[in-house]
Amino acid sequence: MVSFLKGVNLNKKIVNSVNFIIGMLFVGSIIYTQYYQNNLRVSANNENEKIDLNWNLVSKTNGFPDINLEEYRGKVIFLNLWAEWCGPCISEMPSIQNLYTDYKDKISFVTVVVDYTEHTENYMSETGFCFPVYEAHLPQSYGYETFPTTWIIDKEGNIAIHHIGEFKWDTQEVKNLLESLL
Repeated sequence: MVSFLKGVNLNKKIVNSVNFIIGMLFVGSIIYTQYYQNNLRVSANNENEKIDLNWNLVSKTNGFPDINLEEYRGKVIFLNLWAEWCGPCISEMPSIQNLYTDYKDKISFVTVVVDYTEHTENYMSETGFCFPVYEAHLPQSYGYETFPTTWIIDKEGNIAIHHIGEFKWDTQEVKNLLESLL
């Protein structure tokens, strides 16, 4: 019996129905999470959905200057929005670091933390992650729904990938896509 229903005089059918609904919500959330974690959604070439590159970003990483994303027009861009409190964001960081290590000289990496604190700086230092981290107000035009949200943008500014949720970014599938965009 559901703990918050203990002591409440309900018939067994209602209790079983509530337990069934809670169970289905739990199973549904697992399926939903697995779908978003394991399926990379590549935009069709004919969509030509563009992203607004006119966005000022303040560097929070030593050795990386403040930028306007427009400066990267003509380059492939890996753009990731994350939050320090977001478990899935933190979980995908090692794969972003691995991808950065392999592609830092070929594509532009921009990770934007929405809640930068001193703890963020300590986290990056302690983990040894060395990809660039920026802080900025998020434009509404980006249409983000949750964190993490990642875009891979081609040289023409078209969205090649818009992925919502955690993903393993250092897979061969992602590397093949990046190579095709270079």
